[in-house]
Amino acid sequence: MIKILFEFFRNPYSLFGKGQNETVPEKLDFLKKAILFCLVSCFVILMIIILMIEMPLRNLLDISILANLTHNRQAFRESTTPLGVILDICLAAPFLEEGIFRFILILKSRCLQIISILLILDFITSFHSFYISSYQYTVIVLPILCMLFFYNKLLTRPGEEVLQRKFYNYACWFSCIAFGLAHIRNFAPLQLSLIFLYPFYVLPQMVYGVVLSYAVVRYKSIFLTFLIHAE
Repeated sequence: MIKILFEFFRNPYSLFGKGQNETVPEKLDFLKKAILFCLVSCFVILMIIILMIEMPLRNLLDISILANLTHNRQAFRESTTPLGVILDICLAAPFLEEGIFRFILILKSRCLQIISILLILDFITSFHSFYISSYQYTVIVLPILCMLFFYNKLLTRPGEEVLQRKFYNYACWFSCIAFGLAHIRNFAPLQLSLIFLYPFYVLPQMVYGVVLSYAVVRYKSIFLTFLIHAE
């Protein structure tokens, strides 16, 4: 799996649509392997972070970035119901994030691609938070993503290229990296003096970003990525 992902990241476009003719059992087998790879790789990365960054931070500066993340998660759970947590983490968040970060890889229209890029940039910068709440943002963006999805289906033509090869690779790399960096906000408020360390803490999300983008490119669909994200 590691070798495949490295080859994919070198040239995403070369694998575009390669898995469309796979059978349902083959797709389910990929789904299981992808989920297992994500879980194992995230565990390994987390252990490395704890040993090489987190423990030295605690010993030298009495600071714990992971404790901050844990506190934010606990505050989120306490602010909503168990059903709300499930709906947000397993349904709304996967669809929202996969739509924002992965739609650009399958959109057929330049206009739709521009809308997708703007959504990614807004999600990363959280510019919308100056004007609307997180709940309002979800209510606004979900219908937009649904319209992008269905309008894109109407534009589908057999054999049509989504993007030019070079731009497609750039878009895919941007999607993978941006997906990881966007999760830095989960650690807010940030210790600005340690801002250079936060990208290491979102390496698990970057790994997920590569796997999810690979699934979209391989199958030209975000359905499997939604399942991987929701697990």
